[in-house]
Amino acid sequence: MINTGDRFDYDPLHVAAMKGFLQVLKILIENEADVDSKNEEEQTPLHLAADSGRTNCVRELLNADHSAANDEDENSNTPLHLAALSGHSKVANLLLNNGADVSASSDEDEFEGFTPEDVIQSIEKGAQLQQINDDELSDISFDEGDEDESQSESGSDDSEDEWTDALSQIDLPVFTESVGPTTAMTADRNELDFLNLMFPTVIFEILVAQTNLYAKQLQEKAGKPDTQWSDTTVVEMKAYIGIRLYMSILQLPTMEMYWSKDFMFGNLFVPNIMPRDRFDKLCQYFHANDKTTNPPRGIPGHDCLHHVRTILEIVNKNCIDNYKPHQNTSVDEAMIAFRGRLGFRQYLLAKPTKYGIKVWMRADSENGYCNEFDIYTGKTGDTQNHELGLTSRVVVNLTRRLENKNHIVNIDNYFTSFDLFKILKGKKIYTRGTARSNRKNFPKALHAKCVKNPGEKKVVQRGRITAYAWKDKKVIFFLSSADDPTLDNLQVQCTM
Repeated sequence: MINTGDRFDYDPLHVAAMKGFLQVLKILIENEADVDSKNEEEQTPLHLAADSGRTNCVRELLNADHSAANDEDENSNTPLHLAALSGHSKVANLLLNNGADVSASSDEDEFEGFTPEDVIQSIEKGAQLQQINDDELSDISFDEGDEDESQSESGSDDSEDEWTDALSQIDLPVFTESVGPTTAMTADRNELDFLNLMFPTVIFEILVAQTNLYAKQLQEKAGKPDTQWSDTTVVEMKAYIGIRLYMSILQLPTMEMYWSKDFMFGNLFVPNIMPRDRFDKLCQYFHANDKTTNPPRGIPGHDCLHHVRTILEIVNKNCIDNYKPHQNTSVDEAMIAFRGRLGFRQYLLAKPTKYGIKVWMRADSENGYCNEFDIYTGKTGDTQNHELGLTSRVVVNLTRRLENKNHIVNIDNYFTSFDLFKILKGKKIYTRGTARSNRKNFPKALHAKCVKNPGEKKVVQRGRITAYAWKDKKVIFFLSSADDPTLDNLQVQCTM
């Protein structure tokens, strides 16, 4: 049992190393816990301790197994990579003194390994990260789930298309698609009419049918009827959802207070709509899908979102159908705040909302309207676009409806890669975004020292794709297939 992992293959030693529980870690090692065990991301306890800056835990793990210092995870990262990227200087020095290989590389085709100087620079950068705000940090974040883009086979080097500083003019994409709302809403329409565009009556009909079904299933399982229950209706379900929305706006310490007769807490809104006992019954049986039709966990076809899948698909389709995006659109990740128990709950340090459900989103760059979304539930066995890394698959999947229309997709360095830009260019989707210089096929001529003075830039081109290095307070890397490199029209947006 001491080496048994959870659903993500985290065993007790992984957890102790990540949390920095030194005494627990020592006890586990003394009782022959496997210091070389790996989670689903191929990370050993030493990886997690190094990434979290747990110096004492790193020392104990190295004492138990020196060879673990050069173990690689699924992204070819060693513990030294993770310590350097996170700015943990003491951990990095400890690893270097215990045989960590500074030439180990997380991307053999482009990145030639950390030198001691690189490690020091990364450590200094880690200290600087503590002084910048979340918006800046999100542009250089290293989130979980960022699979190694070097696995892509679709972006092999073209002999006719090498990086060059001899820039050539390219034609900018012409956009002729119609944009804006697809449903005409006259001036006399109210807020409810707009809400119904996204949440039509069919959603409430599904909630009614599934809630009544679940109530029936539970009563049959109990072997006796619930004398306080009667089937709900669409009108009642809308009232129930309305109360739930109201409770999220006006929050009271306990649920009972919404029906309180005390003049300090009581209000007439909720009691006049629904008695508390009936509200409690609806809470007890509320359902959005038949859970008996979802295969058990671990069986092919199991859906982590089965209980809300039908509703999500309807809302997602309505987001797509009700608004046609402008030429410039963007793909990014968002977080839905949630701290409860959930197998696919994420922790993203760089986000304002750090704990919750991660959602991939495509939004209109002109106004922020969400055109399409996809909730991330962890790794799947999906073989579509299997040659791409996770982040590239996300962008390709969310831009399927933009093909052959000359849209421009704006992304950040979490998603940007040369291979992705090349694939989208073949679909007449143009892309621009900040980049990481150690990604596969990024030009070697652009690096942290290629520009020295603020405002200075260096530009190279490969076919239609242009790469930029520009110095502000630090060097920013940028890829674009949507801009003419011969035009000197750099603009800097400053916020007051």
